[in-house]
Amino acid sequence: DDDGLNQQQLLAKLKQLAWVMVLTAGYVAFELNLSYIRGVNLPARVRVTRPPLPLAPALRTAAARLCPDAPLDALSGAALAIAGGAVIGAHLRWQGSEAATVETGWRGRGIEEALAAALT
Repeated sequence: DDDGLNQQQLLAKLKQLAWVMVLTAGYVAFELNLSYIRGVNLPARVRVTRPPLPLAPALRTAAARLCPDAPLDALSGAALAIAGGAVIGAHLRWQGSEAATVETGWRGRGIEEALAAALT
């Protein structure tokens, strides 16, 4: 009789796990659809972030590489696109001007728009 009870418990746990998997997949699909509707259709491994100012040394180096003419000490806003741990795009704003650049291989994938939207 104990085996039957254990099998029933196992079946109940498997059903719970299946529902968790179904609901999780549904939530991820819902969030992706919301992003698509909002026009944020970035490649899966790209994230856009608004780091605190002043920029940390590693981010400052990446921003200087992407936007060499930007006055990094006078920034009023920054949005960075990161893929695989590397900064691949930057949108920097300072009084009276701004600069935006995305590495060549990443252009035309919605990253430019996502960076601009992050600063509005």
